[in-house]
Amino acid sequence: MKIRTGRLEKEMTDEAAVYTSSLEFDRFIFDADIQCNYAHTSMLKAQGIIDEEIADKILEALDKLSDEGFDALEFDHSVEDVHMAVENYVTKLVGPEAGFMHTAKSRNDQVATDIRLLLRDRISEIQIGILEFIEGILELAKEHKETVMIGYTHLQHAQPVTLAHHLMA
Repeated sequence: MKIRTGRLEKEMTDEAAVYTSSLEFDRFIFDADIQCNYAHTSMLKAQGIIDEEIADKILEALDKLSDEGFDALEFDHSVEDVHMAVENYVTKLVGPEAGFMHTAKSRNDQVATDIRLLLRDRISEIQIGILEFIEGILELAKEHKETVMIGYTHLQHAQPVTLAHHLMA
């Protein structure tokens, strides 16, 4: 599918296409894009907005793409981003009815939702790392309840404290 045409008389150069492409970032939102399309298509089916048979074909294609991964997508300079690549993939399997998966959904909403899903997953990963770090500090403090060290106040030696107390401060 050709995009970014219209008023331009000439085709976009390869350099311009590479410069305007978001594919390097889109690798990160690939899974979220599939989840978003899957959820939206499921809603369209449940609400009777699109035919169940078409919805099932779209969902099956999205499942297949999810299993195959990002590298299953075909990219050339006419494919602006992961959203177009996913649509092209589903269209190859389902036919033009694949376009129904975008019914009542704007591209901007798709991108915003994809990014939110990605950030939610990344934040969860960071939270897990922080909890593991805190647990490590707690274990270290338990091991050093009796280990005495010099305390500091304004970078000056102060009263002795235990390493456990220092770690838990």
